[in-house]
Amino acid sequence: MKYLLIAMILLSFNGCQDKENDAKVQAKHDAKIAAQARAEVLAEFEAHKIARAKEIQTQQARINEKASKPIIDTNQTKQFLRDLSQTVSHEIDIAKEYINIEINQTKNLLEVWNQKIENFVKEFDTVTTPTEINTSKGH
Repeated sequence: MKYLLIAMILLSFNGCQDKENDAKVQAKHDAKIAAQARAEVLAEFEAHKIARAKEIQTQQARINEKASKPIIDTNQTKQFLRDLSQTVSHEIDIAKEYINIEINQTKNLLEVWNQKIENFVKEFDTVTTPTEINTSKGH
């Protein structure tokens, strides 16, 4: 009887360890399934995002790819290209203004440096002006 009781206690502890081990295995399995599902959802999202970006781009250019051959509406495409041209022109104007500001600032900096160098040269000239040197041998 004593041995039977000890055996039951040992088996019950062994059962607890199996439950803990099963829980760990189940948690790892659940994490693996969740990671796979997350990867699938992200892949699907990226594919949808790329498809949507392409659709928007073709809509802006007024190209219909639904048929077996692309159909281009030239009037709407001309408008798209005009709009694009205006946008680019505007951005170029902004860049020109920025470059002019930078050139003016650089010009001002160079003028200040030029003035400082001229002042330094003038000071250096006054220090190095030749003084009369008596080269006669007589006293």
